[in-house]
Amino acid sequence: MLGVISACTVNLTHIAAERPARANVASTYRRLQRFFQQVALPEDWSVSIVMSLIGNPDRWYLCLDRTNWKIGQSNVNVLVLAVVTERYRAPLMWTFLDHSGNSTTRQRITLMERFLARFDASTVRMLLADREFIGQEWFKFLKDENIPFAIRVKEDQLIVVEGREYALRSYLSRCKGERGFTATLPAKAGQPALELHFGARRIKGGELLIVASSEPLRGSRILRYYRWRWFIECMFSDAKTMA
Repeated sequence: MLGVISACTVNLTHIAAERPARANVASTYRRLQRFFQQVALPEDWSVSIVMSLIGNPDRWYLCLDRTNWKIGQSNVNVLVLAVVTERYRAPLMWTFLDHSGNSTTRQRITLMERFLARFDASTVRMLLADREFIGQEWFKFLKDENIPFAIRVKEDQLIVVEGREYALRSYLSRCKGERGFTATLPAKAGQPALELHFGARRIKGGELLIVASSEPLRGSRILRYYRWRWFIECMFSDAKTMA
């Protein structure tokens, strides 16, 4: 891990030459090869490392996102749960997806259940995610587990306000600045109706940024929380290299 950080690459040749040792560079390179060929790390092996570096959780911002890595001609699709602050962002747990494209609701729930097996829900200040991570079953799971969230939703999401059903795009057609409101997701596909709180504003190009939250917050505050989601994009950028 120290070699990867100091060499700023995952290229084993560079890592082997990075830190001085009694062994020849070629021997160190071969040891690294054997490690990755033969050692099977347990699930969530990184949690204890992250905890030793950043300390026990207080009230973490957690970000959930998916990234695709290219290794030769192979695509590696990874669902990642990361902890972020203004000073650092670190992957905490992840799942390798055996398919291309978006994760399923079950895969997201399973990842969060792994988190809850190690940490209490009270350690989560806010779970943040983009429009890929939506769905009534998923939102209900987070609310049932008392995990506060701020997740961007699509403009065609149906809501019920004062007994009338709207698409968010239609309901916010006159929105020019920031707006906050409470609405219900209508019952469907065996899932009960779900009350959520929303923050919305127009962004560049006239597109609507709409964020749904489990918490009864002002719309402007929900949007401020959501800004923290950008840190996981920065983390992915930090971790990838053109070398």
